[in-house]
Amino acid sequence: MKDGISLPETVKIAGHSFTIRYPYIFRELSDIWGQCDHGIKEIRIASTDCSGQERAASGVYVTLIHELLHAIDQSTGQHVFTDESKVVAFAELIYQVLIDNNWLNQS
Repeated sequence: MKDGISLPETVKIAGHSFTIRYPYIFRELSDIWGQCDHGIKEIRIASTDCSGQERAASGVYVTLIHELLHAIDQSTGQHVFTDESKVVAFAELIYQVLIDNNWLNQS
């Protein structure tokens, strides 16, 4: 757990086990907060923003949901989220449902 943020180490999606790497330091790109690598079944989440500031827990959780949506979409072969803005919107809305219904504890 880092700064009160606890993410699982792995997640199963469509029978595949994805490793969750948090905190991940993006050396290859400095302007992203999360990434899903389908080839090696890995989800990477940054704990800091582009300027090196710690990200809020809410942002980390939204990023995890965002990357899970990409993993689900790719794993199922449906390609529902061809527009990145839709992934952003759904991740935010799913996060809101989890928070508003006390299904996600951020303590």
